Amino acid sequence: MHAEAAGLARRATTLTEQFKGGLAAPICLTWELTYACNLQCVHCLSASGRRDPRELSTAECMRVVDELERMQVFYANIGGGEPTLRPDFWDLLDYSVAHHVGIKFSTNGVRLDKHRLRGRADLHRRSDRGRQRRGPGYRKLRRGAAGDG
Repeated sequence: MHAEAAGLARRATTLTEQFKGGLAAPICLTWELTYACNLQCVHCLSASGRRDPRELSTAECMRVVDELERMQVFYANIGGGEPTLRPDFWDLLDYSVAHHVGIKFSTNGVRLDKHRLRGRADLHRRSDRGRQRRGPGYRKLRRGAAGDG
């Protein structure tokens, strides 16, 4: 009976109480994937333009994604300069989603075409399904965010 009472007490905890202990990982993070940019917008806040020679390789980026998955990071905002200038950008996007790391990205849109955009809706649906597999703690947090705390 004691264990059952303790379980009820844990479930009764508000979202605010859950957050007092802190998070095990960031909910989201910003990743400047590249500084390369094909435009020079006067309103841009980034100091982008040329690709940094120290930019991570595809394999290094995939290792970062693997670490984000291990940490259960909800999603990453990808920006920088223009992320679609990286030849591996779409592969990295697919890899991230396949590894349960949602991606949002900022783009000037110049390199987007119907072919690239058609597959993105399906990718987004796959990404949402991946998030649903995150486990009971994640689902509890999402349910709690809607109304308690």
